[in-house]
Amino acid sequence: MNTARTRSKKFASLLAVTALGGAVLTSGAAYALRSANTNGTYQICAETIYLRNEPNGPAIDTLKAGTHFEVTSNAGGNWVHGYSYWAQKSGWLQNGWFC
Repeated sequence: MNTARTRSKKFASLLAVTALGGAVLTSGAAYALRSANTNGTYQICAETIYLRNEPNGPAIDTLKAGTHFEVTSNAGGNWVHGYSYWAQKSGWLQNGWFC
């Protein structure tokens, strides 16, 4: 077995995984994750994410990738408040899971 070739393949695989660092893979496509820094409508990139009644509070619904969320306020960057037209509810989402 050629150990140099094996190491080279492992290194190439590691580089590929590292290059996807801030990305989510959904159905074979990679999407860069971003935070909601301003109010507006954002598409959810996470496979699923909990809509909560307060930051880090109990879940009131589950939103799926591709749904839209209207951000109306930002609580220090980690959480955003807004409205899900799909769930027809207002609540909080963990920030950083938007496409």
